[in-house]
Amino acid sequence: MHSIRFLVFYNFNIFRLKSQSMLDAKDLRIGNLFNHFEDGILPIEEIKKDSDGFQGYYAVFRNGSTKCHVSYLIPIELTEEWLLRFGLTKNNGYPYKFLDGFIKIRNGEYFFKYHTLDIKVNYIHTLQNLYFALTNKELTLKDEK
Repeated sequence: MHSIRFLVFYNFNIFRLKSQSMLDAKDLRIGNLFNHFEDGILPIEEIKKDSDGFQGYYAVFRNGSTKCHVSYLIPIELTEEWLLRFGLTKNNGYPYKFLDGFIKIRNGEYFFKYHTLDIKVNYIHTLQNLYFALTNKELTLKDEK
Protein backbone atom coordinates (compact mmCIF):
# COMPACT_ATOMS: atom_id res chain seq x y z
CA MET A 1 0.00 0.00 0.00
CA HIS A 2 2.86 2.39 0.84
CA SER A 3 4.39 1.93 -2.64
CA ILE A 4 1.06 2.70 -4.32
CA ARG A 5 0.73 5.93 -2.32
CA PHE A 6 4.29 6.84 -3.24
CA LEU A 7 3.64 6.27 -6.95
CA VAL A 8 0.51 8.43 -6.86
CA PHE A 9 2.41 11.09 -4.92
CA TYR A 10 5.39 10.83 -7.28
CA ASN A 11 3.23 11.21 -10.40
CA PHE A 12 1.37 14.15 -8.86
CA ASN A 13 4.66 15.82 -7.94
CA ILE A 14 6.07 15.41 -11.46
CA PHE A 15 2.91 17.07 -12.83
CA ARG A 16 3.05 19.81 -10.18
CA LEU A 17 6.74 20.50 -10.66
CA LYS A 18 6.32 21.14 -14.37
CA SER A 19 4.54 24.37 -13.44
CA GLN A 20 6.62 25.23 -10.34
CA SER A 21 10.31 25.55 -9.75
CA MET A 22 11.84 22.81 -7.64
CA LEU A 23 12.85 23.55 -4.09
CA ASP A 24 16.52 23.98 -3.39
CA ALA A 25 18.00 22.81 -0.07
CA LYS A 26 19.61 26.23 0.42
CA ASP A 27 16.11 27.75 0.63
CA LEU A 28 15.14 25.55 3.59
CA ARG A 29 15.61 26.11 7.30
CA ILE A 30 14.96 24.00 10.35
CA GLY A 31 11.46 24.89 11.53
CA ASN A 32 10.07 25.58 8.04
CA LEU A 33 6.57 24.15 7.63
CA PHE A 34 5.89 21.84 4.70
CA ASN A 35 3.10 19.55 3.61
CA HIS A 36 4.36 15.96 3.78
CA PHE A 37 2.50 13.75 1.31
CA GLU A 38 1.47 11.22 3.98
CA ASP A 39 1.68 13.02 7.30
CA GLY A 40 0.30 16.49 6.58
CA ILE A 41 1.90 19.73 7.73
CA LEU A 42 5.15 19.20 9.62
CA PRO A 43 8.11 21.39 10.65
CA ILE A 44 11.53 20.41 9.31
CA GLU A 45 13.74 19.17 12.14
CA GLU A 46 16.93 18.49 10.18
CA ILE A 47 18.31 18.83 6.67
CA LYS A 48 20.79 16.13 5.70
CA LYS A 49 22.86 15.25 2.65
CA ASP A 50 23.40 11.91 0.84
CA SER A 51 22.36 9.29 3.34
CA ASP A 52 20.15 6.21 3.43
CA GLY A 53 20.01 5.98 -0.38
CA PHE A 54 18.91 9.58 -0.97
CA GLN A 55 20.66 11.52 -3.71
CA GLY A 56 21.18 15.14 -2.71
CA TYR A 57 19.42 16.59 0.33
CA TYR A 58 16.46 15.40 2.36
CA ALA A 59 14.40 16.81 5.20
CA VAL A 60 13.89 14.98 8.47
CA PHE A 61 10.63 15.16 10.43
CA ARG A 62 9.24 13.60 13.63
CA ASN A 63 12.53 12.90 15.45
CA GLY A 64 13.96 11.12 12.41
CA SER A 65 11.06 8.74 11.87
CA THR A 66 9.98 10.53 8.66
CA LYS A 67 12.28 11.60 5.83
CA CYS A 68 11.53 13.25 2.51
CA HIS A 69 13.80 14.18 -0.38
CA VAL A 70 13.86 17.95 -0.88
CA SER A 71 12.46 17.63 -4.40
CA TYR A 72 9.33 15.94 -3.01
CA LEU A 73 8.53 18.54 -0.37
CA ILE A 74 5.25 20.30 -1.04
CA PRO A 75 5.43 24.02 -0.21
CA ILE A 76 2.41 25.44 1.59
CA GLU A 77 0.86 28.32 -0.31
CA LEU A 78 0.51 31.52 1.66
CA THR A 79 -3.11 32.52 2.26
CA GLU A 80 -4.86 35.15 4.33
CA GLU A 81 -5.74 32.38 6.79
CA TRP A 82 -2.03 31.63 7.29
CA LEU A 83 -1.24 35.34 7.75
CA LEU A 84 -3.82 35.46 10.55
CA ARG A 85 -2.44 32.25 12.11
CA PHE A 86 0.98 33.94 12.25
CA GLY A 87 -0.62 36.89 14.02
CA LEU A 88 -0.56 39.44 11.20
CA THR A 89 -3.39 41.94 11.18
CA LYS A 90 -4.87 44.43 8.76
CA ASN A 91 -4.60 48.10 9.68
CA ASN A 92 -7.82 49.93 8.77
CA GLY A 93 -8.26 47.79 5.67
CA TYR A 94 -4.66 48.36 4.59
CA PRO A 95 -2.53 45.28 3.81
CA TYR A 96 -1.28 43.00 6.57
CA LYS A 97 1.27 44.67 8.86
CA PHE A 98 4.53 42.71 8.83
CA LEU A 99 7.50 44.09 10.77
CA ASP A 100 8.00 47.66 9.49
CA GLY A 101 6.35 46.90 6.16
CA PHE A 102 3.27 45.18 4.81
CA ILE A 103 2.20 42.00 3.08
CA LYS A 104 0.20 43.01 0.02
CA ILE A 105 -1.87 40.74 -2.18
CA ARG A 106 -1.64 41.60 -5.86
CA ASN A 107 -3.26 39.43 -8.55
CA GLY A 108 -3.44 36.49 -6.14
CA GLU A 109 0.27 36.71 -5.22
CA TYR A 110 1.74 37.87 -1.92
CA PHE A 111 4.47 40.50 -1.61
CA PHE A 112 6.41 42.01 1.28
CA LYS A 113 6.52 45.76 0.73
CA TYR A 114 8.97 47.98 2.59
CA HIS A 115 9.88 51.33 1.03
CA THR A 116 11.22 50.28 -2.40
CA LEU A 117 11.50 46.57 -1.54
CA ASP A 118 8.91 44.35 -3.19
CA ILE A 119 9.64 40.69 -2.33
CA LYS A 120 7.41 37.86 -3.53
CA VAL A 121 6.40 35.54 -0.67
CA ASN A 122 3.87 33.02 -2.01
CA TYR A 123 4.87 30.20 0.37
CA ILE A 124 4.94 29.78 4.14
CA HIS A 125 8.63 28.80 4.23
CA THR A 126 9.53 31.95 2.25
CA LEU A 127 7.71 34.12 4.79
CA GLN A 128 9.39 32.23 7.66
CA ASN A 129 12.82 32.70 6.07
CA LEU A 130 12.24 36.40 5.39
CA TYR A 131 11.13 36.98 8.98
CA PHE A 132 14.21 35.20 10.31
CA ALA A 133 16.55 37.10 7.98
CA LEU A 134 15.15 40.44 9.17
CA THR A 135 14.77 39.72 12.90
CA ASN A 136 17.00 36.72 13.72
CA LYS A 137 13.88 35.21 15.37
CA GLU A 138 11.53 32.44 14.33
CA LEU A 139 8.09 33.27 12.97
CA THR A 140 5.70 31.14 14.99
CA LEU A 141 2.01 30.45 14.80
CA LYS A 142 0.18 32.61 17.34
CA ASP A 143 -1.39 29.55 18.99
CA GLU A 144 2.14 28.14 19.62
CA LYS A 145 3.41 31.12 21.60
